[in-house]
Amino acid sequence: MNDAIPESFGPPRPLTNILATAFPFAQALDAHGIPYRAWLAKAGLPTEFVDPLQRVETRRIVRFTHQASRDEGIPELGMLAALQGAEVVLHPRILGKINASPSLLTALKAVRELVYLQGSSVRVWLKLRPTELHVCHGTLSSTEQPGADFFEVLRTVRLVAVIERFLGRGWRPSRVVVVMPRIRDPLFRQWLGDAEVRTRAPFGMIPVPIERLGDAATSDAGERSSEDGSESELQTWPLRLCALEAALASTLAHDVPTLERAAEMVGVGPRTLQRRFSEAGTPYREFLANLRFREARQLLLETDMPVREVAARVGYTDVSNFARAFRRIAGISPADMRRQA
Repeated sequence: MNDAIPESFGPPRPLTNILATAFPFAQALDAHGIPYRAWLAKAGLPTEFVDPLQRVETRRIVRFTHQASRDEGIPELGMLAALQGAEVVLHPRILGKINASPSLLTALKAVRELVYLQGSSVRVWLKLRPTELHVCHGTLSSTEQPGADFFEVLRTVRLVAVIERFLGRGWRPSRVVVVMPRIRDPLFRQWLGDAEVRTRAPFGMIPVPIERLGDAATSDAGERSSEDGSESELQTWPLRLCALEAALASTLAHDVPTLERAAEMVGVGPRTLQRRFSEAGTPYREFLANLRFREARQLLLETDMPVREVAARVGYTDVSNFARAFRRIAGISPADMRRQA
């Protein structure tokens, strides 16, 4: 699998939700007694946050943060914005899904599925490794534009904060991967603690141990003992299959994994994986077809994406093949499902 950021099909619209992106920075500036409205106006942005669903050009928000940080002497603006709290930083629908999630894996799947609400260029996807789930993130906007690193700090901190809700307050990953060439924000470096940091990567990444993905959101989640890590593969197999499904869903737009590739992701041989699926009563081919159908149905019902783009996002290069596969499971065409919603 390549290490590029998964792209949507067609030219991306460089728009972002103003409340979820500009507002945290505006609040951080306001807390320092800085008149943020003047900086918003200089970047050509609205100076009042009236419509919570309003979208604006991403480059303008990046320009706003860069100019304000530079001229006001606040290199830690990204971290200050990230610390404003989930209610300020995350789209209300994403936050609601996280709050209702029974486990960390469910919450991460919700973030992946709904991240488009934050902005059309933001990407969050999941990669499965034999012992870890990699929570990856990036943007289709330029990462070289001055001020872009503030948004990488914002994404990293908020994703860790989602994980922290389930694994206990103060949880930090053992390592963090970032796109920025170096960490300029002193508060961000301090917040990372002892985490090993890799810079200049194609995209950001936060690893989570597989055995922790089933943790529920409880106040004592961080008190779990180290014996979790000694669970056998058989005991954690249902969790691994759920993680595999989440990771496969992230790859469909650019790669429909074979059984061999899926087995490599989950850390077993192809015959073992096939046997696991057979024991569950669903061969791998059927499992994959159902996954592609569920992803397509969500895109049809929750976005205005054209059917041909939905087909491409779930791994079909021919829209007629997609329509046939969809009708075989749903009994109706993709267009009919959208019309009936």
